Amino acid sequence: MLQAVSRFLIARSSTRLVVTMAAITLILVGVFGVYLVPGFAAVSGGRLPLDLQFPLTPSVIFAELAVYDEAARRLYLQFLIVDMLYPPALAVFLLTWWVRILDTAGASAWLERPGSFLWMWPLAAALLDWSENIGLALMIWDIPGGASRADLLALLVTGLRAAKLLALQVSFLTTLVLACWWLWQRYNQPR
Repeated sequence: MLQAVSRFLIARSSTRLVVTMAAITLILVGVFGVYLVPGFAAVSGGRLPLDLQFPLTPSVIFAELAVYDEAARRLYLQFLIVDMLYPPALAVFLLTWWVRILDTAGASAWLERPGSFLWMWPLAAALLDWSENIGLALMIWDIPGGASRADLLALLVTGLRAAKLLALQVSFLTTLVLACWWLWQRYNQPR
């Protein structure tokens, strides 16, 4: 399956797509930073949305949920919608950028090697982020089945958060290594 992802990305990756996905990702970050986070803080007495709480523990989740009123839930829904768009935008941006870096360095054949699992990190981060969002939504809106298992769900959400952060760290570190490698390749070529 990962080889199919590799072939798909190689076939469609272009500088234009990298720039477009970078712009979309930055716009979403801007919506968070300029509108949603300050708006949420305004209606919740200065609090951050649960997704931005650090550290996030079950006790933090329950303490924050206790003060979420209707206005906070309404704004959190807007936050949630954008937060469901952000993970795949970031993943596609990182993956297409990686393909362009490797392709311009003449190493695109490496992408199709069996056992190449480079792609799993941004994809895993996106899937884990979506799962975390769904778990938080179940708790925030007290969706049937969510409240009856709230302790387990809070524990699951905190585990998903930790796994997501690990996948993001590996993704960002990979991006840094690839960018440095590309610069080294570019400026150490005999002229």
